[in-house]
Amino acid sequence: MGNTYRFYSLATDHVGNVEAVPTVPDAVTTITVGTDEAAAAAVGIRFYPNPAREYLYVRYTGTDAGCLTLSSPDGRVFRQLYFDNPQTLEIPTAGLPKGLYLWAWVSERVGKAGGRLVLVE
Repeated sequence: MGNTYRFYSLATDHVGNVEAVPTVPDAVTTITVGTDEAAAAAVGIRFYPNPAREYLYVRYTGTDAGCLTLSSPDGRVFRQLYFDNPQTLEIPTAGLPKGLYLWAWVSERVGKAGGRLVLVE
């Protein structure tokens, strides 16, 4: 998920002359949030809904035992979930700060994988 923003400048001089509206932006930037879905899919994890409000569901379809950690960008760990078979877990978001969270998966077969998601909106 992401949003692309285009910035245009429009000049007006001291006597009131106004520059024509430009057709090409002066700058373009894209802000990406949400799950890194390809990385999550590679290890058999799906987060939904994203962004989450009351509950975040974590569906694991893999067969490799591993640990999923949800943390804030500054490294505070909020949840550690252990999976050893396919299942779906419901995580209440009550009490969690709004914003961007990081997820990290560690298992013997896959090694390490990770990404980001908007856990609470």
